[in-house]
Amino acid sequence: MAHRFLRHFRQDVFVVILLGVTVLAACGERSNPVAPTAGDSVSASAAQAAQSSNVRGIQLHKGSEVVLESLDGSPHWNFVIITTTLKGQHGFRVEARGTATSYSAAFPCLDVGCAPGTPLPLRLFLHASNVIGEARLQGRTFEVGGAMGGYGDVGLVALTFDGMGRTPLSTTGSETLSFPVTVEGQLLYPSGELAPNEAPLTGTAQAILTFEWEQFPLAQSEGWMITAARYVFD
Repeated sequence: MAHRFLRHFRQDVFVVILLGVTVLAACGERSNPVAPTAGDSVSASAAQAAQSSNVRGIQLHKGSEVVLESLDGSPHWNFVIITTTLKGQHGFRVEARGTATSYSAAFPCLDVGCAPGTPLPLRLFLHASNVIGEARLQGRTFEVGGAMGGYGDVGLVALTFDGMGRTPLSTTGSETLSFPVTVEGQLLYPSGELAPNEAPLTGTAQAILTFEWEQFPLAQSEGWMITAARYVFD
């Protein structure tokens, strides 16, 4: 009888101990969180980078400048070279050079000269072949402009300057005058996907024009000619 009781007692103790170990093991599993995998970290970093690369707008700063030059150094504005330096928020930088086929402010004065006080449209549009170079945004460098501007890894800068100026009121020598202009545009920059990211560009600038009083023998006239032009940001 005593032997049978001892045997059942040992079996019961073994079952209790086994149940206790099982319960403790289960509790231990619940208290230890699952460690993140490398894939989770990469996904989180990618999502964070995508969110930080979304730029809502860029204000262009002082130090930005667009310079117009004639191809041969003479005051002939049918064909010009444009050198562009842009600086702005979010580490935005552009160093570019391009060509344009016209400069609207010079049109009235090309062949016969402009009379004193002639209104001049200061509108200038830069896009694609006008702005070919290298850009930087949020620490990332990429190309801009050309036929592939706005596609793949190549960005695109488009800027429109708008304002009005006038030729000098005098009738001799040379003068340099400054006129305020507004600036609006768009930056397309690589997003890693088919469609590029977009950010509006804004700013204010001064159109600085140099005039010379010229003789036009063929037209038997004289008047003001634009010999230099640049747009300098405030």
